[in-house]
Amino acid sequence: MICKIVQKTLRHSPRVLINTSTGRLYNGAEQTHALESQPIFKELVSSMSTRVDYVRIKREVRQYFRYVMLSHKWEDNEPLYHQVLHIPVYDLEESPTHDKLQTFCKTVRDAEFKFFVER
Repeated sequence: MICKIVQKTLRHSPRVLINTSTGRLYNGAEQTHALESQPIFKELVSSMSTRVDYVRIKREVRQYFRYVMLSHKWEDNEPLYHQVLHIPVYDLEESPTHDKLQTFCKTVRDAEFKFFVER
């Protein structure tokens, strides 16, 4: 049941998001794995042994997968997808454009969003 709700939720999300805790790109499978390692996931699974609360499961899954979209004017030397594919955003070399991305990632994390996408 939880897996179906996760899959349905991810169908409406961008294919790849940046995890604000790690600064790494996460595809749907990695986002799902991240959820499965959270205490809330274990609690939801445990609660299903008594009765299935579909409303709560949907609410918790949607809450976990909320994301923020960074929409901005592109500048020279913006980090490209292939640059952050294997390197966390937080580990990019120092530059004004990298600093902007890192600051946004930290701001989103501090606002308790786990993911963001850059457009």
